[in-house]
Amino acid sequence: MGLVIGIPQPLRNCPSLPAWERRRGQVYLVFIDETFWRFFELSSQGFFCHAAVGLPEAEYDAVLDETRPIFRRYCELLVPQREFKHAEFKRIGFEARRSLAKMIHDVLHSHGGFISAFYTPTSSFLLERARVNLLMAGRETSLPTNSERRSELLQGASAEVRAKRAGPGMSAAITALLHTPISALLNFAESIDVGLRLVYDPRETRENCAVRAGMLRTAEFVGKMTPATANRLLDVNIASSSEKEVGLQFADLAAGETRVFLDAHRELMEYGASPKLITSTSDETIQAVGVRNGTEYKFGAVIYLPSALQQCFFNGDSSGRTVFSEFTDLLLSGTVTCYSAQGAPRHILPYEQLLIDQLD
Repeated sequence: MGLVIGIPQPLRNCPSLPAWERRRGQVYLVFIDETFWRFFELSSQGFFCHAAVGLPEAEYDAVLDETRPIFRRYCELLVPQREFKHAEFKRIGFEARRSLAKMIHDVLHSHGGFISAFYTPTSSFLLERARVNLLMAGRETSLPTNSERRSELLQGASAEVRAKRAGPGMSAAITALLHTPISALLNFAESIDVGLRLVYDPRETRENCAVRAGMLRTAEFVGKMTPATANRLLDVNIASSSEKEVGLQFADLAAGETRVFLDAHRELMEYGASPKLITSTSDETIQAVGVRNGTEYKFGAVIYLPSALQQCFFNGDSSGRTVFSEFTDLLLSGTVTCYSAQGAPRHILPYEQLLIDQLD
């Protein structure tokens, strides 16, 4: 049996923790936006990325005031714009883009803001489904290395996902993708004793209503599993447009930068990725365990993150592709969540210098 350790607690090492602690007992507005490309078509090159930006409700007006000169500078670098948009932001030259990022960072940091990020490449999403199917069948302990057999599994996973789609719109798929982000937000809220009001960037009215209901169901489920998180979610607003909400504009920037960052550093998803299924009885070199309601449970496989990869989070991008590293100290619980290249849900903990691949 490999080395067994407790579940890492990355929040403890977050440099922004003191700022968050000073907001104990307050309510945070959490703005959620997404960026995607050919994800719902299940293209092997597709992706879906959620990001959330949290700000204390009592300080939001001050954030708006302090953002106005930054927006003026943004418009000077482009043709006049109505809002911050990553599709335009990425067109700005790297040094000017990094300067804008630093200014936005300083506003968020001075007001106890945070950013959370969740990236889902379509290929890894389907591999996760294939892993679950293998686990449920109980006949295999690893994804096959045989390309023909793996292709067969992926085709089956793709057909299953398509068959289970339910509307209106893509609401069922979006709700499923939001499960981990909502869980992370609720656990963070419990850790620093705050309430949450979510503001979700609207797409289509009926779909929005279904996604809102799905978020509330997720919060209720998480509250039953972890009672301390119950009643942390106070409201879900699906009526505010990004043109009127700077918080949603910041979430759009965060989602875009997260996607570019992880695409630019795919080794963060590839390093240590194993086709082997991670189960309660499988044996990993290092595994994290926790205790819930007096019962020990396995959380996942732990992999040490090489220093060269860790530095992606702290050093500027020499190729000028992304300014994500300007916001590392604001990451919710010091974590970015994605999938390993072999389809395991993966948490990247730069301050702990660890990767955690979750149980299948």
